[in-house]
Amino acid sequence: MLVIGISEYDKLASLSFCKNDGDKMYELLKSLDYEITDNNKLTGTVKWAEMREAIIKFFTQNVKI
Repeated sequence: MLVIGISEYDKLASLSFCKNDGDKMYELLKSLDYEITDNNKLTGTVKWAEMREAIIKFFTQNVKI
């Protein structure tokens, strides 16, 4: 699983509900026994490069052929 909830932007107003939504979704998925590593929970202030790397790793490491 990959959870992303970005709330802080360089040139836009903060969206605090996005961090809250991401945190709540993380808690819900964990309570349902979904496996989410620390690297796959990105909430609050997230740098573009960090998010890009997490997305690429998530999809390339979780592909089953």
